[in-house]
Amino acid sequence: MSARLHARVTLPLAGRRRVLSVIGGAATLALVACSVSTPRHGFTAAGRGGTGLQAGAPGAGGGAGPGSDAAGPGVGGGAGAGTVGAATAGGAGGAPGAAAGVRTGSGGSGRTGGPAAGAGASPSGGGAPAVGVTKDAITISAIAGFSGNYGAILTEIYDNGFGTWLDDVNAHGGIYGRKVVAKKVDNHDTVEGGVSACKEIQGNGSYLAVSIVGFGGADVSAADCLDRAGITTLGLNLSAFSPGWRHVFSAGDATKQTRPLASYIRNVIGDHGKIAVFHTDDPLNTAARGGLVAEMQRLGMNLVHEETVAPNQGSFVAELSRTRDSGATTVALVVNTNEVLGILRDAKTIAYQPNWTGTYWDIDENTAAARTLFEGIRALRNYSSTNSPAFATYASKAKATGHGNVVNSTNMALYGIGLLTGQVLQNAGPNPTADGLPGAIEKVVNYNNQVTMALSFGPGVRVADVGMWPIQCCNPDNTWQGIGDAKTAF
Repeated sequence: MSARLHARVTLPLAGRRRVLSVIGGAATLALVACSVSTPRHGFTAAGRGGTGLQAGAPGAGGGAGPGSDAAGPGVGGGAGAGTVGAATAGGAGGAPGAAAGVRTGSGGSGRTGGPAAGAGASPSGGGAPAVGVTKDAITISAIAGFSGNYGAILTEIYDNGFGTWLDDVNAHGGIYGRKVVAKKVDNHDTVEGGVSACKEIQGNGSYLAVSIVGFGGADVSAADCLDRAGITTLGLNLSAFSPGWRHVFSAGDATKQTRPLASYIRNVIGDHGKIAVFHTDDPLNTAARGGLVAEMQRLGMNLVHEETVAPNQGSFVAELSRTRDSGATTVALVVNTNEVLGILRDAKTIAYQPNWTGTYWDIDENTAAARTLFEGIRALRNYSSTNSPAFATYASKAKATGHGNVVNSTNMALYGIGLLTGQVLQNAGPNPTADGLPGAIEKVVNYNNQVTMALSFGPGVRVADVGMWPIQCCNPDNTWQGIGDAKTAF
């Protein structure tokens, strides 16, 4: 047994479930979450541009991709805005950087500096490329708590998921002929570690920062520092979002992930009247609860009861008894994986059997451990299932790239994040610039790679609308069964 696999099986199951629910949904340690954009409901897979499952296909208005797994710009895709070597907004372009690619631009974001030593001219001859871009490679940073309490788990998920995408896209020619180089940056799952990660990225010659996950405020402190440094950051599972950020883009906002649950309850589960909500008393789940309740109110649904529970609470009999007495026939659980197991256990002891639904806790590791608690439950999550064609594609690519020792839906979720990263780099065009990178993210509209990400940014939007996959328990192998495509409204 390898050291990595040994770490995987000996870490506490509760801790593993916590990390897996973060990767699949949203971080469970948070500061204050807030949303800053207006939702645009109703997109599905239709109309998307080329993705990792449709290699090389152009999106509407886009040119053909180079045929890699990340090829083909999304809807409205094409070359990134601006020209190589253009001045940064608000001031002149930077002077040539040092050998490490240190950003030295003045004015604006200061991100369009000169090339690192040996970088060479851009393929178009238009001048110096952006930091992190040479004629042969494009460098990004991937941020997570690789040495934190859950470092072994995160390393496994990263290597087998994101690593599968990275090796596969490079085996197919990279992005516009450039090899994608990903630098793992450790935020140590602390606020100070997040700032340290930011400082490392400022000096490591990266074009884009991808924040995978961070506990203990590490994700927020890193994002805030990166924003002040003018470094474009694609945030997955951010535990908070500041409306003052200008260079950070959130692809997994808590309130955006729970809004689809309201119409799912009304139109799929079919309950229009007596609905209750449980949520865990932490900032992120509180924000997620707010998104769900606001959407229920907008749809004219009848919320008859609410309960707030503590993280890792031992018993839920009192809360469940009050909920049963309220007459609630559907209960939406906006809780963590530890709480959901206790709630469903205690509900059985008092013979309370409403329609259970929710999000964040519906990971395959839970149903593998306690299928009888989840049998028949319908819920939503932001990545697809093992019975989907996407999973077979991921499994095949994981095996082909040497990452097939641990193949599951959680690792597939990180593979999907890789596909999204590739789409952003593709949208930046063959001559990518720092100033064009935000626009490349904004071009991710009606995007659905069928794996993890179904989302939509748009011009000026920094917090994406999020589509959620409907699932039910269970497949014969005790994994959640997919029962439809991702939607922002049902």
